[in-house]
Amino acid sequence: MYTGTYFDGKTSKGYSAFIEFLTDGIHISYTDDELNKSMVIWDVDGIHKGHYSNDQRITLKYGEVPLQYLEVSGQDFFKGFIAAYPHKRFNESSLEFLRTKGFKGVMVIGIGFLLLAGLSYFFVLPPLAEFLASKMPIGMEIQLGDKMYDQVMQSYNINQRLTKEANEYWRAMHVSSPYIVNITVVNNSEPNAFALPGGQIIVYDGIIREMNDYDELAGLLAHEYSHVRLHHSTRMMSRNLAGYLFISLLLNDASGTLAVLVTNANSLKELSYSRGLEHQADEGGYDMLQSVHINPDGMLKLFKTLNSYQSKIGLSVPKFISTHPLTEERISYISDRLKKDKTSYSGEQKALKKIWQEMKSDE
Repeated sequence: MYTGTYFDGKTSKGYSAFIEFLTDGIHISYTDDELNKSMVIWDVDGIHKGHYSNDQRITLKYGEVPLQYLEVSGQDFFKGFIAAYPHKRFNESSLEFLRTKGFKGVMVIGIGFLLLAGLSYFFVLPPLAEFLASKMPIGMEIQLGDKMYDQVMQSYNINQRLTKEANEYWRAMHVSSPYIVNITVVNNSEPNAFALPGGQIIVYDGIIREMNDYDELAGLLAHEYSHVRLHHSTRMMSRNLAGYLFISLLLNDASGTLAVLVTNANSLKELSYSRGLEHQADEGGYDMLQSVHINPDGMLKLFKTLNSYQSKIGLSVPKFISTHPLTEERISYISDRLKKDKTSYSGEQKALKKIWQEMKSDE
């Protein structure tokens, strides 16, 4: 009988185990987290070729994904393993591979693996995580957004009146959406707003108080909704947390991915979008306003209001500008589109203006 560490493949935790080589396979006995004694039997045919770490430790892997692992120290185990199943000679040649390479060979292979892992960490996984996030089913994205919303709102006080009126304003925009969009206005003097995955949009009352015209709010909501529709929040957060996801995959603990995303939900309010994603949100917001016949001039007014606010307070940069940087290219883009826009708008949006006036009535 030998002792080692058994990994069940469901989590990254290892269990102290007793190991026996019997005719029907390798018997592994261990005690689980609930102090229950358990035993698994590995059919020899299901044992992979594995890898032999060094002269002191052997690692075996077994079954289909999620793979099970067994780590045991000592040459006696290796010799006993080969002796118990002589008809499985492939194990010996495979497990001996690294040992036959010698110390330098092992070092070269180890350094090569580290370089490959490093390249994957920095150059492969982030865009891959972003791509997979962009393909997330809407139902899953909504579920993720709701969990994040519960986490984020623990640090805010909701302005119930403005929240009610902001949602009335959104409904009066008559935007067709696969998401159930929910606007939450919170009490915070900073001019800021951000979107969570799945249709949750958080707006600080500070940015509403800085607005001068009703269509600026339409421009803000159109811009933030475009971030939702284009999965920007999900993509960027997954990219930023790619390191966690990478380690989770290495440890075969993919079940922790959702927990990591939810735990880091608060970082979304500080999430800085790239210039390209901001342009996409501006473009999408403009198109959306155009499609529901609301003059997109409100977006340009909003940008000018925020720039004016920045000049008024001096060197400090408003939250919205720091996370949604107002480059001259973005402002020029909206201006140019307005000049070329041939869409016929129905003049003043009376329903939106009425709700807006109610929102501003207690200032």
